[in-house]
Amino acid sequence: MDIKIFGLGFSVIIAGLLWYVHPMLHPLPAPTGRYTAGITSECWLDDHRKDPYKPDQQRELSVRWWYPTHATHDKPHAPYLYTLRDSVSSALAKQLHIPARIVNWLLNNTSHAIMDAPVADDAVHYPLIIFSHGFSSIPEEYSALLEEVTSHGYIVLGINHTYISTASILCDSRLVSGQDPGIESFSLEQIVQIMVDDAQFVLNTVMAMTLNSTTPLYQKIDIHKVGIFGHSMGGVAALKTCQIDHRVKAGIDMDGWVIGLQDLFWQQPTPFLFLLGQYGLLSSPIPTDKELQDMGMTQQSWIEQGEQGLKEIRQLCSANPQCHVETIPDASHVEFCDWTLIKKPFDHFLFPSWSRLQSQNAYALIADIRKNVVTFFNEWL
Repeated sequence: MDIKIFGLGFSVIIAGLLWYVHPMLHPLPAPTGRYTAGITSECWLDDHRKDPYKPDQQRELSVRWWYPTHATHDKPHAPYLYTLRDSVSSALAKQLHIPARIVNWLLNNTSHAIMDAPVADDAVHYPLIIFSHGFSSIPEEYSALLEEVTSHGYIVLGINHTYISTASILCDSRLVSGQDPGIESFSLEQIVQIMVDDAQFVLNTVMAMTLNSTTPLYQKIDIHKVGIFGHSMGGVAALKTCQIDHRVKAGIDMDGWVIGLQDLFWQQPTPFLFLLGQYGLLSSPIPTDKELQDMGMTQQSWIEQGEQGLKEIRQLCSANPQCHVETIPDASHVEFCDWTLIKKPFDHFLFPSWSRLQSQNAYALIADIRKNVVTFFNEWL
């Protein structure tokens, strides 16, 4: 009898644990705008540029479209991480030291975007916003934010920066990883420049397609209202693109900076927003001694680096009357993407430093970030 009770109790515990951990992320918050997001993907080949990581090949980029639609039932909702879930699962499995198939099962969320839905036709054109992800990430890891922006009447084009992202599917359906040998030899400045070049290639391609393509999605793009934003290194790339490309009318850098960029200048003062985390890249509490040792830094050098970065941002922003700096309360660097929804204890295994700072109210944090981004683009686009 005691053995049966013990077995029943153990089964209840296991069932409860499985119920809690599946899926790994809490549900994505629903978009608040009038539109549903449609989602589709393409791959483009840059005939005029060799790939810096593979000099014997042309640069290839997979891109992900989020766009306004009114479809709700005729198309299935896209699985979270869309076509790259297996690849992201493999990368996370290495960090967690568990089989990739288990991580894949744990990532079994569903997005709010509808695959290959027809673009909404109740507006003549929609503004275009280009998005660049952070290092070793993919656009779909920002689904909560990108679906929200789309729902307010924007077409969002997420660039998967090949070899800088976690993984990419190229034009021949070949899967490539961001962990290929040789990637580590590029400096932060070089990586940012590659991302800027990618953004300009994407913009050139879109401009050409709006003139030559009969595809409804391209015909709905307002090429005179183009914005750009990004997170971490993607945010720095958005900043540099705004500074050099007059076609981009507004931009946002979400918690990204590389020391020394204050030497850049505004060729024209584009409306720009630095959206920083209270515990973000430049202002997070001092890491643990082991983390400092792994980075080759001391407490003092860590503090000085953060102070220098914030000083440079303020200096650069002061040279542009349409530039502003805002801080998101309780936000750490990672929480600008969907990983703020990760359940404990996975946060500790995947992001041991960040997990000490994780917000206690992820949905309120996401709502704050989404509101800032949408409000800014509504004002300028």
